Amino acid sequence: MSGDIDQQSSQSNKYFMGIEFKSDTIQGMDYREVAARIFLSPKIPCEKVVGVINSLENERMSIDSFLRRTNAQIQLLREKDEDIKDKMIYRIDDWPMTFGILEAEDWVNIFEKFGFTYDDLYSSNNNSIEISSAEELANYVKQYICGQDDAIDQIAIPFWQHLESKKNGTCSAIKTPVLLIGETGCGKTELYRRFSEICSNECPVVRINSSDITPQSWKGTHICDAFLNALKSGVKMQDLEYAIVVFNEFDKITHYGSKITSDKGADMDKDMQRDIMRLFERDSSLIITDDNPLSQYNGLQLSVNNLLVVFDGAFNGIEEIIQQRCNAKSIGFVNQRIIPTKTSWMKRICEKDLEEWGFFPELTGRIGTICVLNPLTTELMMKIMLSTKDSILQAHIDYCRQHNVQLVFTDDAIRCIAERAYDSGLGFRNVKTLLARCLSSMYFKMKSTADGHEQLVNVDREYVEKVLNR
Repeated sequence: MSGDIDQQSSQSNKYFMGIEFKSDTIQGMDYREVAARIFLSPKIPCEKVVGVINSLENERMSIDSFLRRTNAQIQLLREKDEDIKDKMIYRIDDWPMTFGILEAEDWVNIFEKFGFTYDDLYSSNNNSIEISSAEELANYVKQYICGQDDAIDQIAIPFWQHLESKKNGTCSAIKTPVLLIGETGCGKTELYRRFSEICSNECPVVRINSSDITPQSWKGTHICDAFLNALKSGVKMQDLEYAIVVFNEFDKITHYGSKITSDKGADMDKDMQRDIMRLFERDSSLIITDDNPLSQYNGLQLSVNNLLVVFDGAFNGIEEIIQQRCNAKSIGFVNQRIIPTKTSWMKRICEKDLEEWGFFPELTGRIGTICVLNPLTTELMMKIMLSTKDSILQAHIDYCRQHNVQLVFTDDAIRCIAERAYDSGLGFRNVKTLLARCLSSMYFKMKSTADGHEQLVNVDREYVEKVLNR
C-alpha cells in the first residue's frame, strides 16, 4: 500500500529545467518562475539547488528572502556585471551535468519571465569593436591581462585566423589547435575568455570540462553532448560549425588519480583521446544524438573542418619530465645549462614531454601553438588590480561611488592583498575573495542614500591584516 502511495506521489511531482517540484506553486510562486530564477542566480551552486527548493517547499526559507536573493543577481545580469557574467559562463556548463540539457521551452520560459535570451547571457557585447589583424586582437586583450604579453601574441594568431575564416565563410587550412599551460590562477581562463569575447558574436564558445566527460562508447557525458547543449540553447548549426571548443583541465585526461578501464578492458584515457582526435579529421562530422528519440537534433551532422580547439591545464609535475629530458641531452655541460625556475623548465616543453605525460603522438602532433603562461607575482597582481580595464578593485570603487561612498585603498593595503593571494597558491582568483572579505562589513552596513552626502572610507594595511587574520 505504501508503495502505491509513493508511486502516486512521484507521478504528481513536476519537473522543469531538470528540477523536481512537489506542486505547481511554491508559496504562491509558479514553479517555472522558481526554476528560471535559480538558473539566473549563479551564486546558488548547482549542488545546492535541491536544498533551496526543499527549504522553499517546507517554508524554512520565505519567498521574500528568495526574491531578495535572486533579484539582486538578476539585476546584476541586467547591468552586465563582469563577476556575475563570469559565473553564468560556468552555469551553462555545470547545469547539464546536474539537471540535464536545457530544452527550447526552458529558454522560452526564461525569456517570457525575465526577458533574457541565450545571446543576452552568453554573447559578447563588443559588436562595435573592429579588429583587422592579429596584432590588434592582441592589443585589445592586453588591456585586460598583465604579464602574459608573449602568450597573448602567440594565441592571437590562431584566434584571428579563425575569426577571419568565419567572416569570409571559408575553411582555414593553416589554423591549428592551441594549448595553454599555466599554474592555477595565472589567467588561463581569463585569457581565452577575452579572446573569445571578441570572436563570440561570430563564433560560439563550447566549454568542456575534461574531468566530466567520458568516451563516446562509455556511459556518461560525451563531447557531442556539449554541442547538443549549444544547439538547444539556440546556437545555429552554421555558427556552431565555427565554434571555439575549449577543453578545460586537459592535463587530467591522463592524470585523474587512477587508471580507469571498462569491463572489456578498454582504457578510458586512450578512448577519450581517440574521441578528441576526431575533431581534427578533415572532411568528417560528429553525429549529434539526443536521448529523446523524437528530438529534432537527432542525426544532425556537425562538420569539424572549421572548429578551433583550445586546450588548457596546469600540468603540475611535467617540469620533472622536461628537466630529465634536457639533462639527459646535456651530460658534461650541466654547469652551462642551469635553468633555475619551474617556469623556465616549462617554457621548454615539447611534444615528447606531452607524450611522456600520456598523450598519443597523433594528438600532440596536431597541437600547433603551445603557450606557457607566467606565474603571477605579487607585483603583477598589484598591477592587475590597479591598471587593467575592468579591474575588480575598480569595480568595488565604482559600486561604492553609486552609494555615495568614496573608497580609497592605500598602496600597502593593495600589496597586502596581493601578498596573501600569492601565498595562497590560488593566484589572482583569490584576490576577489580577499577583497570581498575586506569589504563585507562595510557592505553589510551600507545604505542606499540619495542625499548627496559622500562618506570617505580609507582601507590601509593594518585594517586588511586585521580582517584577514580573523
